[in-house]
Amino acid sequence: MAVVVRSAAATGSSGYLTTNRWESDGDSLRLRVHAEPVGHWPERGDDFPDPMVDPTLPSEEYRELVRRNGSRSLARIGLDWELPAESSRVEWFGTGPGEAYPDSRHAVRVGRFRATVDELQTPYVRPQENGNRADIRWAAFTDGAGTGLCIVGEEPFHFAARRWTDQQLDAARHHNDLVPGPVIHLHTDHAVQRLGTAAVGPGVLPQHRLELASADFTFILTPPAAELRPPSGPPHRRPWCSGPLRAPMTRPCLGPMRGPRLILRRSRHVQTAKLPVWEDC
Repeated sequence: MAVVVRSAAATGSSGYLTTNRWESDGDSLRLRVHAEPVGHWPERGDDFPDPMVDPTLPSEEYRELVRRNGSRSLARIGLDWELPAESSRVEWFGTGPGEAYPDSRHAVRVGRFRATVDELQTPYVRPQENGNRADIRWAAFTDGAGTGLCIVGEEPFHFAARRWTDQQLDAARHHNDLVPGPVIHLHTDHAVQRLGTAAVGPGVLPQHRLELASADFTFILTPPAAELRPPSGPPHRRPWCSGPLRAPMTRPCLGPMRGPRLILRRSRHVQTAKLPVWEDC
């Protein structure tokens, strides 16, 4: 099944045209996504007039970084899901145990980790973008009975899960402003922009910007492996995900587990999470 959608702000001329192709082999769902920018995208503003580029670099490299410094960019590109609040147990193979971003990952290692959704959050003094896990091969979200969803990437991806929306995170000034909602908001991202230091200084360096461009990525959706379930469950067939996939994941944007929605966030930086959200549902 192919679904073509345009993801954009309600009154904006710029957006993304996305083709979602769903395939099933009876045991799993494969979602192939192709997204490309359409319309007129406005120039990116910048509070820092001088380009953050070393003038002593070779001329060709210098010109390329100056170009990237003023290029249109996104904070992230990927899919946004809503999972039942009970699916708060997370196991993944990728970077961990703490958060990791493309320019902030020296304190992590690649391995297999477990945590709850609440434990995935990084409690900065002022609430802001946090909790991303990178280089993910697969991630499983389950409840106390081991029921849930496993997401596998054909290529390594990013994920972040929290009990509030990005808009609520952006509006919060203190941690007690963040009130858990009835669902878990899950990002599975093909790419994310670097953090930079925008909370206290300049934003993302030019070489670390996520430039506006087409994107292709694929996710495979299956139930969690038996080894992630209680010991009384059946033996696992594979080391990560197995078994037949059941509804409601065949109903995008409906029911207690909703998704996917293509989420594109434009910003000069990610750190302060001031990110307008464009959704196709």
